[in-house]
Formats: sequence, C-alpha cells, structure tokens
Amino acid sequence: MTSDCVFCIAVKEMEAWLLGDETAIENAYPSVRKKFLKSYEQDGICDTWEVLANMVYPGGLAGLRNQVFNIF
Repeated sequence: MTSDCVFCIAVKEMEAWLLGDETAIENAYPSVRKKFLKSYEQDGICDTWEVLANMVYPGGLAGLRNQVFNIF
C-alpha cells in the first residue's frame, strides 16, 4: 500500500513570524545582538535565517558558517 503525501513547511514564514516578536526573542536569547534585532524590517524581503543567525548565534552568520565547514 502506498500513499502520496507531501509535507511542506513554510520555513521563511515561520522565521519571519519569530523575528516579528522582539520581546520573545529577547526573552529566549538574552544575549541577542540588538543592532540586528532593531534593523530587522517586519515583512521586508531578506534572508531570515541569516538575520536570525546574526542575532543569536555566537559569531553570527560567519561563526555558523565556520563551524559548519569545519565539520566536513
């Protein structure tokens, strides 16, 4: 028996939804880089995961990329 199913997750929309709640980000990530948080434009066209990485990941997007490439 087979089933044809497609599961889609609108990732960018979920990220934008998270980025839209400044208080939630500040509560979840007390060390958030506020300059990136303040520069985010709600419903603007941007690469949301990169913006989020710059806000919350140690070293920002560059630090994340360095860690990922060091794994391989």
